[in-house]
Amino acid sequence: MTGKTHISVGLLAGLALTRFGVVANGSEMVILPFIASCGIGATLPDIDHHNSTITKKTGIIGKAISGTSKHRGFYHSALSIVLLYMATLLLTSKIEENLAYSTIVLGIIAFLILLPYITKALGITKKFNSNQFNMLLALIAGTAVISIIISGKPLILVMSSIFEGLVVGAASHIIADALNPKGVPLLWPIPGMIKFPIISITTGTPAETGIMVVCNLTSMYFIYIIIKEGIPLW
Repeated sequence: MTGKTHISVGLLAGLALTRFGVVANGSEMVILPFIASCGIGATLPDIDHHNSTITKKTGIIGKAISGTSKHRGFYHSALSIVLLYMATLLLTSKIEENLAYSTIVLGIIAFLILLPYITKALGITKKFNSNQFNMLLALIAGTAVISIIISGKPLILVMSSIFEGLVVGAASHIIADALNPKGVPLLWPIPGMIKFPIISITTGTPAETGIMVVCNLTSMYFIYIIIKEGIPLW
């Protein structure tokens, strides 16, 4: 699937978890940064592809990873999600122990956002622009600031919401790719591709467009219900 479709699926996953209370009632969470991070996280597994949204967005780092990785390999496995989740837990614990770590993490995020423009200025890569991706990054940053400064949410809570959103989004990517005829190496390093039976959606086809439209319409419905039920967004 294309980056836009994966982002739509990731956003829907975040909204669905919020709507059905898994996030809103089951745990402490700052909703808007979480949902926006689900959209960004949904692009992460494709960092093993040279022409993907996340590879272009991360500049030299993305090029290095995609150049040394097999597409639909490790980054499309359950193991990658487990390791990503463990990494977010480690970062969260470090931030909780020492707020200086939050400055480091935020600095890394800012660097990754600026990296494509730095490499463009140096003539290393071509300019990359993805309005959908950039809007989500702006939403994460903006709602995080509002949550901390205006709503008085603890920094650790905002950061953990962002991290968990990335994990949920990445998991949604792998599930969505299982609809592709090629499948995903879910049990990597055990060989074999796993895909959904019966349903088969090839990238760039009208069927994929249909999936994106359905996801977007369903997301709009969930947004309406979430606002109507008064679930706090930040």
